[in-house]
Amino acid sequence: MSDAPVQNSTAEPIVKSSQSDRRRRIQFIPRVGNADLNPASLAVIEASGKPLTYSFTHDGFAPTGTQAKVEDKRYSLPDDLGRPGRITDELRVKYVASSDPKSADQILKPDTEGWFVERKGKSRDEPWAEDDIVNIWEVICGIQLDDAPTENGVDTVSQGMFLTAPVQRRVALTA
Repeated sequence: MSDAPVQNSTAEPIVKSSQSDRRRRIQFIPRVGNADLNPASLAVIEASGKPLTYSFTHDGFAPTGTQAKVEDKRYSLPDDLGRPGRITDELRVKYVASSDPKSADQILKPDTEGWFVERKGKSRDEPWAEDDIVNIWEVICGIQLDDAPTENGVDTVSQGMFLTAPVQRRVALTA
């Protein structure tokens, strides 16, 4: 008999993780007139996108959502069954207050329409590329609300976003 450790063929793999620091990139593509742009297009991002990654606070771009449960109760069945129901996505943003024309504070004025495009898992410094996997939120910007001051902090603004189309999750950028 060998003293070597036994390899467990049914052991679960340890999957690789992805560091989040410096590995997010967010751009806002304003809707110009009635133009219906394709926000999943690399050409549109490069031509019209406004880089906002560093306008947001550390917790300032954190989408949330829920999915309702459709009840599926059956006659004399002791268990309640269910199915996936409607999805409710929400997006609130928080960014530093700034008069810089390239800041979120100046770009995301109330009633501005457009798309947020977010890339994760790839260095912030790498340019956008075809086949990058992104999430896309089509929005109308709500009112800008000045946040209360914090000790040893910076002035910030919070803002609700009104989603005008279903969120596009994990889509690949096209040329």
